[in-house]
Formats: sequence, structure tokens, C-alpha cells
Amino acid sequence: LSEQPTEIEKSGYTKIKNTKRVSEKELLYALHLVFKDGFWLNAEIEIEKLEDKTIFRVRAQENPPVKQITLDGASVVGVDSVITVLKNLIDRPYSPVKSFHGALNVLRLYKRNGYSFARIENVGFDSLSNSLHIKLNEGVITKITVEGNHKTK
Repeated sequence: LSEQPTEIEKSGYTKIKNTKRVSEKELLYALHLVFKDGFWLNAEIEIEKLEDKTIFRVRAQENPPVKQITLDGASVVGVDSVITVLKNLIDRPYSPVKSFHGALNVLRLYKRNGYSFARIENVGFDSLSNSLHIKLNEGVITKITVEGNHKTK
């Protein structure tokens, strides 16, 4: 590790520290484990070989943080209830993986409240405004038509 290792470097190092030799495949897998949550815009590993040691550095750039969440189509369950389910995404780096799990939690909220036809139509992140936008279709049934109501034998 470098003299002042970052949390990413520490995390990557713990995945490979118990081996004397590390292959390129093992380094890539350690990098994958560190970055699988999707908080990172880009990342690279730098390895510097010195006489008596090898220094492992990870250079990474986080995604911009989610500063606000905008909802379109949330009315029957309530915006406050939906935002409560998504509050763990706010002030954290944008992650497609975490946003997907948040969207699933929103659908679970609707299902618990009896709206099993609810669906997420779109999820998008605007990196300029740091805004996560979620478009919902609450699946509210507005009309039921029965046709062919004939008596059968």
C-alpha cells in the first residue's frame, strides 16, 4: 500500500493480502469487489515495483452525489412515503445498483399498500443538477368493462 492509503486501497488490499503472489486476474477481481456497488465513475490500479516492495495504488473518481430526488406520478401512496424509502440514496455518490434497489423498495411499498400494478417507468440521474428522477405509474385501475355477460349452459 502507499504511505497514506485511501479507503479504496485498504479495501482492495484486504482482498489480496494473504497471498505471496498476485495475478492480474486476482487484481482485477479485487478491483471488481471494491467497485461492484457502482459508486465510481472510473478507476484504475497502479502498481509500483521497488527493490524490496511493491506499492499498490487505486485511483478512483466517484460519481457525483445525489442531492435531490424528484418523483413524477406519486400521488396515492404519497411523495413523503416514497422519499422515505429512498432517503438512503441522498448525499451519497450516485450508484445505478443502489438506485435499482431503491426502485425495488418503492415497488414493495406500493405492493404493501395494495397497489400491485404499480411500476417504475423510468429512473434517470442528471449529473449537472445531481438529481435522481423517478417516474412512477401507480397502476390505479380507473375503469372496468365487462363484455359478453351471457348465460351459459
